[in-house]
Amino acid sequence: MKGTVAISEFMQYLQQNNLVIVPESMVAKDYAAMQKSLLSKHMVTLSEISKCHIWGAISNTRAYQLAKLHCREGELLTVKKLNKPTIKITRASVLRIAKMRGELQIQKI
Repeated sequence: MKGTVAISEFMQYLQQNNLVIVPESMVAKDYAAMQKSLLSKHMVTLSEISKCHIWGAISNTRAYQLAKLHCREGELLTVKKLNKPTIKITRASVLRIAKMRGELQIQKI
């Protein structure tokens, strides 16, 4: 669908639907801050790794696959929390895998 819309109609539409136009920086996720927060912990979960994109934009399943593939003995632990096992990985191995994948964007704390 191609065409043009009058600015006044567009502004009226925005007001009627309680919408605003803002810069992308105001609504985009700050992955660098999320990664910095992640690296301040000693052990992190695979879901935290996938949410902050420290290994790239991957799913929890892919994070688990990479962790199983690249972690050394003792770096991948299963912690039972509220009768639900949670897999945690050491910060050192998170950094090593991120560097190996070329995804690390911030400096080590």
